[in-house]
Amino acid sequence: MTVGSGFRSTLANGTQLAAVVAGNAVVRLVYIWLITRFLGPADYGIWAYALASYMLLMHLSGFGLDLLLPLRIGGNKQGAEWAAGSALALRLVCLAALLPGLVLYALLLEPNPMIATALMLGGVALLGRGVAFWCQTVFAAHERAGSYTPLAVGMRALEMAVGGALLLSGAGILALFALHAASWIVEALIGLRLVRARLTLLRFSRDEALWLLRQGALLGFAAFLIHWLRNGPLLLYRHVDGNLEMLGQIAIAFQAAFIATALTQPFLAAAAPVVSRSHNRGDARLGQYGGAAALLTLALFAVGFGVLWIFGEPLVALLLGPEFRTAGMLLAPCVLIAGVLVAPQGYLQLAVLKGKPWLDAVACLLSGLLLLALVPSAIGLGGTDGAIAVLVATGTAWLLRLFVVTLAAIALRPAAE
Repeated sequence: MTVGSGFRSTLANGTQLAAVVAGNAVVRLVYIWLITRFLGPADYGIWAYALASYMLLMHLSGFGLDLLLPLRIGGNKQGAEWAAGSALALRLVCLAALLPGLVLYALLLEPNPMIATALMLGGVALLGRGVAFWCQTVFAAHERAGSYTPLAVGMRALEMAVGGALLLSGAGILALFALHAASWIVEALIGLRLVRARLTLLRFSRDEALWLLRQGALLGFAAFLIHWLRNGPLLLYRHVDGNLEMLGQIAIAFQAAFIATALTQPFLAAAAPVVSRSHNRGDARLGQYGGAAALLTLALFAVGFGVLWIFGEPLVALLLGPEFRTAGMLLAPCVLIAGVLVAPQGYLQLAVLKGKPWLDAVACLLSGLLLLALVPSAIGLGGTDGAIAVLVATGTAWLLRLFVVTLAAIALRPAAE
């Protein structure tokens, strides 16, 4: 494969994946507007907290399959049915093991009945979303992400339309969560059928499952820690302060950052099959990939920061109301530091190919511990000062991960090559 054809494949596959993410992003933005307008910041705080809680478990169940499957199938499509089928079996087993923990926490430890119900509905969404993300990953691994795009975008559009109708009719946050769970279950069922009909049969192999388990255990732990880095501040805020209105303000700014990272990552994920084939050929130019991906990512997020620094606060105040100026004030710096979370992805893809899946787990563990140490005291400042301090603490932890991954990748390069 030439450099040009590899770039075209990455661009096409990444654009198709980005369309799926853009569909999710539109739903998130519309939901932010609808919930804040109809229900208020406290209910949005409940939505954000419950969503962050079940997503933490979903990433723990992932075994790094969003990274492993494109590398595995992209390098050898002959074994796709065994890789895909074994990966699905692992994910289902892990989801089934994690779901009771979420339900028990909601029933026994959550004092707010509305939040407890939202968490249990989140358990249903956990099952559907976990399988739907596996479907999306399999299509991306076959470099046919466009075939999955209509389903994903269509389901999010349907959820948005029905959710808006529910709110207009006077429904509350729990009705939205029930709809959210149902939409992911439906997408998972349709996605499974599409995978079997358009891509590959699904076969289970003990050896393949063990390989995925060995390679993915650390990657899955790292994915769990990444989600902790992303949403740990929201989860901690709920338990340290308990002010759902301020939690909603912070969650809006974080949501913008997550949308920015989600729109960038499809292109890095789409590059994985091309990177895998280049690695198998021993392409010497691959050594430049990690640094180039990091610099390009940071440059794009710096542009986003500049735009939002000028327009972010007035835009949020216009769309959501002047009471949300705290969210608008946090928007630009939150998006800037989000680029730090995405930047090392190219280095991490190379680390997996070179048999070093532990790199991100170590970096995320160090950063996650730093986040746990810094954020509670920042929350304790209270009000707007506390929100700003939370953002500074989060950015510091995310920077630590970038430094650890980059320095380790540079240090390991001579021995690896």
